[in-house]
Amino acid sequence: MLALSAPVRPSYAQAQGNPPPAPAPAPASTSAPAKHTITVHFDYDFKGTPACPQPKDKPCVEQFIVYDISVGFSPDKRFKLFTVALPPDAKGAVKGITGTSPPLAFQPGKHLIAVTAEMPNKKESSPQACQFWLTIP
Repeated sequence: MLALSAPVRPSYAQAQGNPPPAPAPAPASTSAPAKHTITVHFDYDFKGTPACPQPKDKPCVEQFIVYDISVGFSPDKRFKLFTVALPPDAKGAVKGITGTSPPLAFQPGKHLIAVTAEMPNKKESSPQACQFWLTIP
């Protein structure tokens, strides 16, 4: 089983972008959520599961996936936000891996965000290993 190794808590996460322009008068139910760019910074130890490519009989990390898991951890409840490529020459403990999303529509409020490590066979580490709350204004 693939697992993120300590320390795995993101060192930084925030919603970025300009505040949305003042909306034209319209009913609240018809307004679309504002778009935000999310940047995550996290650490990963590749000693337990090294970066790909590896020999075919050994597991390896192909990429990281960032999810909104506010509704739940199970694959049918989490929402994929974006992927994060492996840093160049990823070996051992790597601090400050960074990924930035494209502009995404988010409802205001708190969102539980998770980062998983994905292997070539599409198996992933637990989203509970690296998660944090994000507040969208």
